[in-house]
Amino acid sequence: MENGNPAGRKGRAAIANALYWVLFLGFLLSFISSRNALSMALASDRIVDAAGMTIALASYSIVQLPPTGRLTYGYHRFESLSSVLLIMAFILLLIYTVIISTPEIYSSRIHSPLYTIYSSALSLLLLPMIALLLHGDENLTTKTMSVHTLQDIFTTALALGGSLILIFYPSGFVLFLFAIVIVIVSIVMNWGVLTRNIRLLMEGTDLNTVEIESSLKQKFPMVHHLHIWDVCKHYRIATVHVYAANNASLLELEPMRREIDDYLIKYGVNHLTLQFEPSQWMKH
Repeated sequence: MENGNPAGRKGRAAIANALYWVLFLGFLLSFISSRNALSMALASDRIVDAAGMTIALASYSIVQLPPTGRLTYGYHRFESLSSVLLIMAFILLLIYTVIISTPEIYSSRIHSPLYTIYSSALSLLLLPMIALLLHGDENLTTKTMSVHTLQDIFTTALALGGSLILIFYPSGFVLFLFAIVIVIVSIVMNWGVLTRNIRLLMEGTDLNTVEIESSLKQKFPMVHHLHIWDVCKHYRIATVHVYAANNASLLELEPMRREIDDYLIKYGVNHLTLQFEPSQWMKH
């Protein structure tokens, strides 16, 4: 199955989804059996992972829904919206992890970390498989989950290392310290994805529109008010105003429109709205 094949991508996402639910059940059983705070934290994280993959799977069909009178670009923004919501859920759960771990500093009794070790070992076997299944997928929600899966490998390794230390040195402070490290690592690894998707929801782009307009004006001084924004990964929209001679016909202006369109295509713009405006002091 190639990465460019929609059916193949959806099939891999479905397998990854099933594996994430298996991991969640593993950590849930670990927590029920041991009442270990690390197992509870990882079980909370895995339920968001599993829910995230389920949303990612649904987004393959949702973004294909046709546009409506009110949603003229269809449902492509669902990718960005669900990605931001998922990452915010990750961060909230990480904060929750710190809150539930804090009392452990003063605890004289540390619950057995053995079940956490078993679940972490299972995760380290399955997470690389999930990362491989999701690699190269351009669906924003799936891409978010792909990045988060790489983070999960690292944080699970930290949890495994912390659990092994707790066997030989049972300490609430060690448990709390590992929770803090996992929180910091998770936030750092998700920060770029979060800001990128928020920028999409704010109708922004990662391009410098001022520089593009300045460069465009060197050839077409009559260009002004260039706006570029991304609807989603697949739609980059631009609008631009152009002063034109009052007596110019659309046929005469067509070569200019085509050149401006070709210029913006180099920046990934695949939908351009160009507005010509009459000018008393400019002649075409």
